[in-house]
Amino acid sequence: MVKAVGDRVLLPLDFDVAGLERDLEALSLRHDFVYYDVAMLTVPEPREDVTDPNYADGSWATWIDGPWLLSSPAMLDVVEFFRARTTVTLVRLLRLAPGAHLAEHVDPTIGLEVEDSIVRLHVPVVTDADVDFVLNGERVEMSPGQCW
Repeated sequence: MVKAVGDRVLLPLDFDVAGLERDLEALSLRHDFVYYDVAMLTVPEPREDVTDPNYADGSWATWIDGPWLLSSPAMLDVVEFFRARTTVTLVRLLRLAPGAHLAEHVDPTIGLEVEDSIVRLHVPVVTDADVDFVLNGERVEMSPGQCW
């Protein structure tokens, strides 16, 4: 059952946290970051015919699995779960340093129905009780393996 919490939704999905943690450890991402660290799991397919620099939403891209995703079976399972149901574009891991702050994100809406919209999903792998994830001014507590 989908659980609506204000203007956010906790989907009734629980992914393999132990597997995701193993994948994360195996990636051996750099550990010398200061503010935030991003690992792209899907990447835009190289195209020579894109000349307009105003592709802010990435809609021009065909997203393909990058090497980090291909070497991460549990993460690939999550992506494939969604890919079997919808179009998947940008997939990334984001790691924040203690005290780091990211500006509020605004998701583009194509239409009034979710079927016609771009939806941003979050599946935490590792988190901390001191993380403040804020949506529209309200804190959202996310646990590893959940899908928001």
